[in-house]
Amino acid sequence: MRRGTMTDTPPSAARVREVSLTDFIQYARRKYVKALLAGLVVFGVCLLVLSLRPPVYSAQTTLLYRPEQADFANVNLLASGMDVSSATINNEIEIIRSTDLLSRVVERTGLNRDPEFVTPAKLVDVDVLASVAGGIFRGGAFDWAGSALGWARAPRDVMPATRRMPAIDVVRAASALRGRIEVESERFSYAFTLSVSSTVPEKAAILANTVADAYIEDQLEAKFSETKRATNWLSDRIAELEARVRESESAAAQKRAEFSEISGRDAGTISQQIAQLSTQLVTAQSALTAARSRYEITSRRREQGEVVDSDGGQNSDTINRLIELRTDLRRREAELSGRYLEKHPKLIAVREDLAQVEARLQQARNASVGDARAELRAAEITVQNLSNELRRVERQAQDFRQAEVAIRQLEREAETDRNLYETYLSRLRETTAKEDVQTADVRVLQRASVPGGPVGVPPLLLAIAGGAGGGALWLCFGFAVGLLRQGFNHREEVEEVLGETVLAVVPEVAPRHLQRGVVEYLQREPDTGFAESFRKAKSVLALRSMMTNNAVICVTSSVPGEGKTTFASGLAYEFAKSKRCLLIEGDLRRPSFASRVMNRDATYGVGDVVDGTASLEDSLVTVAESNLSVLFAKRALSNSPQLLESEGFARLIETARNTFDVIVIDAPPLLATSDALALGQVCDSFIYAVRWRTTEKGVVKAGVKSLRDSGCRIAGIVMTRFDTQKGGEVPGYYYENYNRYDKYYTK
Repeated sequence: MRRGTMTDTPPSAARVREVSLTDFIQYARRKYVKALLAGLVVFGVCLLVLSLRPPVYSAQTTLLYRPEQADFANVNLLASGMDVSSATINNEIEIIRSTDLLSRVVERTGLNRDPEFVTPAKLVDVDVLASVAGGIFRGGAFDWAGSALGWARAPRDVMPATRRMPAIDVVRAASALRGRIEVESERFSYAFTLSVSSTVPEKAAILANTVADAYIEDQLEAKFSETKRATNWLSDRIAELEARVRESESAAAQKRAEFSEISGRDAGTISQQIAQLSTQLVTAQSALTAARSRYEITSRRREQGEVVDSDGGQNSDTINRLIELRTDLRRREAELSGRYLEKHPKLIAVREDLAQVEARLQQARNASVGDARAELRAAEITVQNLSNELRRVERQAQDFRQAEVAIRQLEREAETDRNLYETYLSRLRETTAKEDVQTADVRVLQRASVPGGPVGVPPLLLAIAGGAGGGALWLCFGFAVGLLRQGFNHREEVEEVLGETVLAVVPEVAPRHLQRGVVEYLQREPDTGFAESFRKAKSVLALRSMMTNNAVICVTSSVPGEGKTTFASGLAYEFAKSKRCLLIEGDLRRPSFASRVMNRDATYGVGDVVDGTASLEDSLVTVAESNLSVLFAKRALSNSPQLLESEGFARLIETARNTFDVIVIDAPPLLATSDALALGQVCDSFIYAVRWRTTEKGVVKAGVKSLRDSGCRIAGIVMTRFDTQKGGEVPGYYYENYNRYDKYYTK
């Protein structure tokens, strides 16, 4: 098995080719003729359509919004004044464009019966089209078709005579009229312009003036209705306020009557009385405290057996004499007890006197506690009475203050209602006085006149712009389509993505030229771009030192139909001009040499040579006047992988190496079968065919990767079936001049 080493390795990441403005300019330079033709077609269509459309005339009137009148309406609405600003002007513009106002214009002018406003917009003017056609189609079918498409000829009178105003027609006509109206405000002023367009100049002027008049009348009606509404509202409010004033005054009088006895006293007198009662209460509370203290002292001393005054003191003469007498009697009792017996008359008399003194002292103690208790009770009653009186006076003061607050509140409400009543009454008088002198906030500065000519850009300029845009759009579309194709568009892209050298680009040849085979066509037409591509591939292989003595080259592709058989036969034919070359049909499952390479019949094929039925020399078909020999497959073989990997096929290749200088094998598609990888055991290198713009990049990358993973050497890539007419649609591709190759040799 012979395998070559890989000299070219793919880059780690394929670099995406950047598209610049220069690429688009080059593409436009190559395709300027087609772009010019596309632009001329668009120009012609635009000019025809624009020429057949009826001309449009626009009449314009100028209105001025007078800000000094704006406050009048605001007074009627009882609202604060609002400055005239752009928002105010925009509101007026929206009123002009409102359906209600335009419906009145339609009813006034009868536009609901005008075909220009009740039928769909006409693409072309039937009268102009009929005049262009020379009157051939006038009447009959042409009029019927025009009516069906909404192209009926409109009468040229200024306004239709008949008037029918069903609501749906009026609304439809008002909607159409809104599309013909343009209102623009003037900068740095309160003026704005009203423009109305129509196919009839007189109609445009009448509509512009009618819309302006209807707008002014609408404003007057709106102000009158607002004044009426304000008058009614003021009348209702005045009646309500009058009732509220009466209620407030009545409530204040009733509240004042309820507190007449309090309201007759001065607030200062009540405050002075509260101060006096507060002072007396403090004094009474102090006396209460002293009485409670004396009571507690006398009670405690009575319990201890002491005799005190009612005020708690011990300085009473009577009590002092009784105490002295009690002391003297106790002393005498003691003396007598020491000298006499218990029943001695003197001792008994002394003890009786002592008992009487004790009784009188007990009476004195009880009298002192009773007096203290009576004094304490009197002090408590005094404090209670003063507290009750103070609370009563304080409640009277609070009621007085509440009454004053309530009365003042009622008086304020009555005063407020009275003032508001007087204000509304004056506003009502003012509104009633001005009701009959309403003036519009807008005045007409300049009424519309009949326009002298149509508006808009001339049809010729529009057609020129359309033609230029059409040509540019065609260029952009073609350029984008070329960029979005899935296949390879140019050789630089192939080399960037696959990391392999592109040996040649083989142009597409019409099938009728290859009916008798590629070899015969190359013999008949040697000076074509098709033949030159094979010579270039041969030269590149020689310069890259890919050609060794007795070299075996396999030509394969990713999928069928990529032109690998055509390239293999053409390359072999070029090699045969200077060397002995053998072309082997390696696609044993689908033999096609007899129809594509050369129109010859073979006696034996590859299978016969491998199994020993025939020799290699007997199986070859020789091309006349050439060193090219062809080994056909002859018949389809189902066991092609086993045959290509067999020793018999290896001996065939070794025998061919000893006889021929170059051996070219047309291998099967790489991703369709495994036969191509089986040929890797006997070939020196592979040439990979890629169809221009057709084979997807992922498929080609998968095929090349399988060859590299198998250790096969890739001699290069060949781009096949290149369309010389469309090659210039891709930026950077410069093979579109292949179709001029023949002129190089004929000059």
